[in-house]
Amino acid sequence: MSASLTSAITKKSSKSSKSPVEPKPVEVFYMFLKGPDSVHDDTEGLILASNAPWLKILLKEHKTFNKPKLCRGSLGGFKLCWDEKGEAVEWASELIPQLSKEDIEEVVGKGLGLTVDFRRNADDEENDEDEEDEDEDAEDDPAEWCDNNSDAINEALDTKLSDLFSYDTKFVSPATIKEWEKLNRGYKVLGSFFIEATNWD
Repeated sequence: MSASLTSAITKKSSKSSKSPVEPKPVEVFYMFLKGPDSVHDDTEGLILASNAPWLKILLKEHKTFNKPKLCRGSLGGFKLCWDEKGEAVEWASELIPQLSKEDIEEVVGKGLGLTVDFRRNADDEENDEDEEDEDEDAEDDPAEWCDNNSDAINEALDTKLSDLFSYDTKFVSPATIKEWEKLNRGYKVLGSFFIEATNWD
């Protein structure tokens, strides 16, 4: 057998013996909603991160912005504790201006459903018609735009957070987790959210 043929067979055998690529874990959030009294039981479960990609972006920025004082949950991910919804809105609204222009468009535009237009004169209906084109196309600093639109952003955050974390939240079912296990596919907790329900609604 020639050396070249032996080499080809060896390479083919090496490729076929490689371990199959393991599927990526499913990204999730963990929520623990503490009931305000005995009538409302504590509620906890896993939420698909794909249901709120905007929150995933904020968690990534949280890692950068709060690196010296990060706290991690026992299940993984960053641990965040909120006694009332206002704290959650404040947390998110402080991070949004730190984001890149593209991420602001993703979080505020796609995630929160607001119109994002950084053009300086986009909302000014009384622009001078003789204004130069380059001035008309000038853009505000993204962080400044966020500051100017903070009321609308905070209102949208309030609604989104209420929808995402509530007693009606749709959790990942035990059956789904078993299916993941059969496929040798685990899950990765990106963030653990501990919420006091008394002041949440």
